[in-house]
Amino acid sequence: MQYIGDNTSFLHVTVKRLLDLANSFERLVQSCRAGGPTPGELDRCEQELAKSRISFLREQAPLAIEQSSSGIDQVRAIVQALKEFSHPESDEAQLMDLNHLVRTATTVTRNSWRYHTELVLELCEDLPPVQGYPQAFGQVLINLIVNATDAVEARWAAPQNGQLGKLVIRTRALPDCVELQVEDNGTGIPEAIREKVMDPFFTTKGVGKGTGQGLPLAQATIVEKHAGKFFFTSEVGRGTTFVIQVPKAEEPV
Repeated sequence: MQYIGDNTSFLHVTVKRLLDLANSFERLVQSCRAGGPTPGELDRCEQELAKSRISFLREQAPLAIEQSSSGIDQVRAIVQALKEFSHPESDEAQLMDLNHLVRTATTVTRNSWRYHTELVLELCEDLPPVQGYPQAFGQVLINLIVNATDAVEARWAAPQNGQLGKLVIRTRALPDCVELQVEDNGTGIPEAIREKVMDPFFTTKGVGKGTGQGLPLAQATIVEKHAGKFFFTSEVGRGTTFVIQVPKAEEPV
């Protein structure tokens, strides 16, 4: 919204300059029809043309319009994603497309990873549906993405030789379940605390940033609400991969 506002202000100035320039040329046309123009009128027209910075406007105005249109599309996508995750959760499980939930979650969390992380989606095109609760599952994805980008930022906040951190989200179909992985190349989880990260209120983040509730809730949501598996592998200095496995939806008889 910030750059949409900035571009709109720029376009407001641009339109005013072009209208002033159009007025000058209208007067020039009238002068030509009356037998002119005089040298003074030509001088004023040239001054108006120089004042308008037409070459700069010709180059920048289309870019401002293009950026604003792109920004509006992003705002629309974020609002739509938030609407999907904010609807009241149904008491009954429903068919879920995990690929769609991944795309929605990455849209909602875009501001957390866009500046220092390259996002890669490796989504199985013919992924079978699963049975579950989209809002609860979406919240798990948001927590995992935010945690991953925090770990990436801790390691890659200052780009090294122009490189960014990396977050890979992949889905695949296994014989008896659907698997989703959230992999980052951040700091990794020290071995000494790996058994504690699923404990309620345990967090390594600073005061005001972490509550220690994200991973315990994620584990409960996947294991208890979706009859699935939730685990991770990690290597200090190389990154962490969280894995979710949930049963495929039963085929209708």
